[in-house]
Amino acid sequence: MNAMTCLIQLLIALLCLLSARPVRAEEIEKPKSEATAVYLSTVATLLPMAIGIAQAARTDGESGAGFILAGYALGPTVGHFYAGNTGAAMGGVGLRLVPFVGLGAAMSMSWDSASRAADAVAVGSLALGAAMTVWDIARTTKSVRSHNEGIAKPQVSLGAIRDGGELTPAVVVSVGM
Repeated sequence: MNAMTCLIQLLIALLCLLSARPVRAEEIEKPKSEATAVYLSTVATLLPMAIGIAQAARTDGESGAGFILAGYALGPTVGHFYAGNTGAAMGGVGLRLVPFVGLGAAMSMSWDSASRAADAVAVGSLALGAAMTVWDIARTTKSVRSHNEGIAKPQVSLGAIRDGGELTPAVVVSVGM
């Protein structure tokens, strides 16, 4: 691993640590923004891929693949995590792994000699991977809507209220948004 790669990775780790902040309980129930989810997923996808492509260009393809794969596999999940939908995030990662099977098949088909069929499978797999990435970023809006609908439902709980100094049993109804 060369010094430039280490520096870039340290910079990314430092930015992640500096941008982290504890979440307060009152923030958990606030509605989320669909635009923010799409923005987060898009940036988390494109930024590592751009770094990886630049790194690969500088090193004649010897490095940069890790950034490209991280952006491809994990970037679109950021918007789902923002919306609190871990299932959609992990499902998207699983679906984006499918094109790797096609790329593996293309590699095995053309291992000993060039093959037009292998080229077609490789191009189709890359196109499928790109389409799945765009689709997963676009569906972050659904995760956000699902989150926001969940906090808008009335919540009923049993509790006690202080009435003139005495605790009195009560039913508390709260509606978010």
